[in-house]
Amino acid sequence: MARLSLRALALLAAGIPAMTWSSTLNLEEVRRENRKYDIQMEQQHRDGDGEDGARWRTGSYRFLRAGAKEGRRKSRELYADPDPTVKWIMEGRSKQNGVDEQSQAIPDRDYLNGLVEASVATTDHQEGNIAFANTYQTGSTSMAGILYRYAVRHNLKLARVGQESAVDPKWFATQVQQGKSERVDIMHYHISNKGHLKGLWPGARENYRGIMREPDNVNLLTMMREPREHFISYYYYFVEPATKLSLEDFLMKSHGGDDFALLKNPLASEVGVTTFHNMEQLFVNDFSSFRMILLTDRFDEGLMVLRRLLGWSMIDMTYMAMDETKAGDIAVVDRPSFHDLPEKVRNKIDSLTELDQMVYSAAQVLYDKRLRPMSDVIGADVEEFQKLQKVVSGYLDANQSSKANAMYRAEDVYIGAPPMNQF
Repeated sequence: MARLSLRALALLAAGIPAMTWSSTLNLEEVRRENRKYDIQMEQQHRDGDGEDGARWRTGSYRFLRAGAKEGRRKSRELYADPDPTVKWIMEGRSKQNGVDEQSQAIPDRDYLNGLVEASVATTDHQEGNIAFANTYQTGSTSMAGILYRYAVRHNLKLARVGQESAVDPKWFATQVQQGKSERVDIMHYHISNKGHLKGLWPGARENYRGIMREPDNVNLLTMMREPREHFISYYYYFVEPATKLSLEDFLMKSHGGDDFALLKNPLASEVGVTTFHNMEQLFVNDFSSFRMILLTDRFDEGLMVLRRLLGWSMIDMTYMAMDETKAGDIAVVDRPSFHDLPEKVRNKIDSLTELDQMVYSAAQVLYDKRLRPMSDVIGADVEEFQKLQKVVSGYLDANQSSKANAMYRAEDVYIGAPPMNQF
């Protein structure tokens, strides 16, 4: 079989019908050709009399439910004319005009807890059963924290395996099969050691079916980062602490070994892709099964797309950026950007990330496919979300004694929490 082009593979991976493209067709042309189809499908969802129409108007496609409407009304009032204490907390100030932490805590706590309560009240209309394949050096720890808080707030079964950060899905599925563990609603672990999955993705996907509460309706998620920047971050996280060499020195001097092997397509390896053959198999058979692939450099936008896909409330998407820049107690060193590296080093990185580039290209197409039906509202969603983020981060920064910090600054349940793990 002739090898498909990168563009064709990306389109195939995103589930775009093969009849609409050829291996030489321009990607933008394909996007334009499929836009009409997506618009038609969206109209059917909105106006249809069947299950999809009902879900769009009242179920998981919409955010404006009874409880959430009130939260959005309060949000608009807050941002339109915030009172001095709320304005103070939104701007992240520790003190202003004599306002202290104790007097500030009450209004924002009530507001944020009202959003949590409104979200929990509509849990039955929100989708769970999420298997998140956590990836290294993509910012995915922040996403894992979002899923952790969601599970706790909504009383869902969260996968918990001691203090481990990576869990083999096959091992976990075996534990469930042997009755040593329960099926879960949220799975959020890394599934490989240092990002190199043992076996192929179809095996991991099948093992997820043995773990999740609803095996036939698993919402598969993962997260990916631009391959060159991911490669640099990956090197300085996993390799540099042991070698103490700059990236340039390592790539120009190394001729093999375990450390060098780690750097061969570290992004594609997360989903078991190590050859062109199993990459094509993944794209043809499995890639479109992902409900969403988040992109690091479009994280907030991706969260808003995912929120609408799952029917979640905006408060459940809020997060505090987690530190993924060091391994254990090893100090962080300055990292070069790709474009500041010598040409010979840039060429070496490109040769080591060839499969990464292909997987990431397919992820971008799939991302755009999920975004397109709601592209007219996502910009406003992101703007509103980032305002809410300022309220949450400002509240936590100004109220260090609040136990809610444990839920936002670490993947942990805080002791003595109020109902629904409120603020």
